[in-house]
Amino acid sequence: MIFKYTYAKRADNFRLVRSIKLIEPADETYSLIQIPQYAFITDVWLTKLVAYGDLAAVLTVGFTGNGEAADPDGFIDATLGDADAAGIVRATEDTQPGSKGKWFNTAGGAITATCDDNAGTVGTFFVSALFVVIH
Repeated sequence: MIFKYTYAKRADNFRLVRSIKLIEPADETYSLIQIPQYAFITDVWLTKLVAYGDLAAVLTVGFTGNGEAADPDGFIDATLGDADAAGIVRATEDTQPGSKGKWFNTAGGAITATCDDNAGTVGTFFVSALFVVIH
């Protein structure tokens, strides 16, 4: 029996990146962490240092780029983002399309955060991501 061998691509260059801290940001989408082409996102965290003051406030973490339509909650949706509660949440706790991993195989992009204070007091947060680049 003849076996065909395929060689796996390997990488050992894991990168843990943290965004700037957004203090009382305006209601919009922020491009926080640049992601290179061929990066595989393994995990994303949202750290809410100061909670938003309105139960209806929204805070999500998503992405843009990779030749796809932007997905503002592709990693962490508004339910898990829970803007009115301080603390850390992890994308792997969610069921969003990128919450278990996301490969930027077509082009680079960015991890984004979208926030809306819903006329309440505005919180403070940052986003962290762990990824590896596989060429």
